[in-house]
Amino acid sequence: MSFVAPARLVTPEHFALTDKTAIVTGAAMGIGRAIAEQLAAFGAFVIIFDFDGAAARDTLAAIEASGGRGAVIEVDLRDEMRLIASVRRAAEINDRLDILVNSAGIYPVAPFEESSDEMWRDVFNVNLRAAFVTMREAARLMKHGGAIVNISSVDSLRPSFAGLSVYGATKAALNSLTRSGANELGPRGIRVNAVLPGVIATRGVPTGNPRYQVWADRAAARRVGEPFDIAGVVLFLVSPLAQFIHGQTIVADGGVTFTA
Repeated sequence: MSFVAPARLVTPEHFALTDKTAIVTGAAMGIGRAIAEQLAAFGAFVIIFDFDGAAARDTLAAIEASGGRGAVIEVDLRDEMRLIASVRRAAEINDRLDILVNSAGIYPVAPFEESSDEMWRDVFNVNLRAAFVTMREAARLMKHGGAIVNISSVDSLRPSFAGLSVYGATKAALNSLTRSGANELGPRGIRVNAVLPGVIATRGVPTGNPRYQVWADRAAARRVGEPFDIAGVVLFLVSPLAQFIHGQTIVADGGVTFTA
């Protein structure tokens, strides 16, 4: 079989996000902050959605110190009307919206039989309902096509540890929402995908957590993840290099889920 040269080669320009406007939810810390900084480093104007205004402004300061651009919109993702208004406001800043990354999430740990209705409502509202609302509103405003990435979890596929049944259920539903969104929005030039992290070293899973060694021992990478491990996958998914990728749930867990 003769070799057929590709129509075009990958160049640094394929990662350029200049003139793109991005919303990243939960970008005040952890995975969301790493994603916001990564997108800004490649030229995107990043709008940070978070209820913690002080921490969000710290993220913005770090972005600007590295030569990036962005803004902060303080919003409680559980407040639907304010969330809708915030997405619309974000699209008005540069008169466009190109990228949405739903990174915000909460994961209270409780045994199955002790999981309360209140906990269910809180986790559902932040992890799933808010993601749906931002996807819906962003899709209406993406006039030039765009990319949506939902940060799910390997717990959507199987429990990584006990006590995360409610969290895993919301993330499994988020995977389904990702696929449905990809099917309906793809013809409009809007790509929808999800990233499924394993254990990532963040404030929510602080250094010294006993789960670290358990996870590292199971991982092909022999370590837990860092926020920028996930940010790199997101950068790829929102870049033109991923223009043929729709509706995928990409596992980034160091090789635990399918090798352990």
